[in-house]
Amino acid sequence: MTQATCNTTDPNPTDRALIDQLLIAALQRFFGVGDPTALARYLQRGSDDLGLLLERTDEEGLAGILLEVLPPAAYDQQPLLIRQLRQRRLQIFAHNARVLGALDRLGLELTRADLQVIAVKGASLLMGTYRQHLGCRPLSDIDLLVQQHQLEHLQSTLRRLGWRSHGTRWRGDGLEIDLHTDLGRCALLGQQHAAFRFANDALWRHSEPSSAGPSVRKLAPATQVAHLATHAVKHAFSRWIWLVDLIRLLPTVPIEALEVAATHTRAARPLAYCASLMRHLGLPDPAWAQNLPKLNTVESAWLRLIAKRHRIVGLGSRGPGGRTHTIHSGTIGLGNMIAGLSIPGLGKRLAYWREVALPPSRRLQLAAPLIHQNRQRWLASSLLPRTRQAFRLVTSTTLTVLSKRLRARSQNAAVTPSGKSGFRG
Repeated sequence: MTQATCNTTDPNPTDRALIDQLLIAALQRFFGVGDPTALARYLQRGSDDLGLLLERTDEEGLAGILLEVLPPAAYDQQPLLIRQLRQRRLQIFAHNARVLGALDRLGLELTRADLQVIAVKGASLLMGTYRQHLGCRPLSDIDLLVQQHQLEHLQSTLRRLGWRSHGTRWRGDGLEIDLHTDLGRCALLGQQHAAFRFANDALWRHSEPSSAGPSVRKLAPATQVAHLATHAVKHAFSRWIWLVDLIRLLPTVPIEALEVAATHTRAARPLAYCASLMRHLGLPDPAWAQNLPKLNTVESAWLRLIAKRHRIVGLGSRGPGGRTHTIHSGTIGLGNMIAGLSIPGLGKRLAYWREVALPPSRRLQLAAPLIHQNRQRWLASSLLPRTRQAFRLVTSTTLTVLSKRLRARSQNAAVTPSGKSGFRG
């Protein structure tokens, strides 16, 4: 590979496909499955566009993991790649060490103020499964769940510690905290709580102390898995590191506890999506998935596209930075649509899907004022591509199913009841 800058135009599909296969081979080696020589072969055949490889690695959150599983020969053959990956892992490690330090300091202040928070998603994982591997798990912000009646007191405490407010986000010392009062709701989607249920009382009652002290808590393991799965689904599994999180956590959760949590939170289908993706990618067999719901045709097709990191052509406008929407980076809306399948009852599903497609103006103004001010542009650049995307998925899935049925019918018609061909030579 030679040094190259990232292209502003669409990269060569062959290069992208090779890089995606390389990253999947890295995931397989990280979990000790798959062909041990596959990663070396993909490196030898790999793209000459080092910039694209590093871009895709960063998008998937796999820089630290790729560096950890590269074969010894790569250190001689790909010195520039190794240097870039080491630099990224060092940056991730330094950032995460600062996050843990900030959580420790915050924990002391919260104890003095008689306040409590629950660290969720990446912040919680750093204090647990990634504690000894800080360079392997990139983190964008610190997600904290706070009880509604303690929100103002917590905000005052953060302000006193030097954090500055930007809506629900707080920034300080190069870090960012995102405060939540309900894991099941989204301010933009009023019916979001209907898709997945994370009852605050139960979350707090079963939460556990973390390494940052009794005031910075973490979710019970089974609930944490359910929450990570639902979060990944709503964002269309746009980063493979989220699947890595789940695979690392699942062996620590008893199957009975996982089934109870999945039932209470409606996370059974998201967990089934995770299990399906693990099978598609050749990752460890999900033995815990035996009692999960059976997926329908649309869900299976959606997951196959995600597993292939399929690019849907003709989505119209480009996203921020001029980048084309893809099945994995531009389908958050489609992920939210799929999430609606976890809702019992057609009426509730339709109400949820209506708000995903057309959020009420009042809620849009409160949750996303910039979008509200440019509503017409948002409808053209977000809603219409999202609708076309869903239509393409349903249409292609329907055609595939019909084609398979016609082929099966033709084969059955060509075979006599005795099992021999009905045609004579």
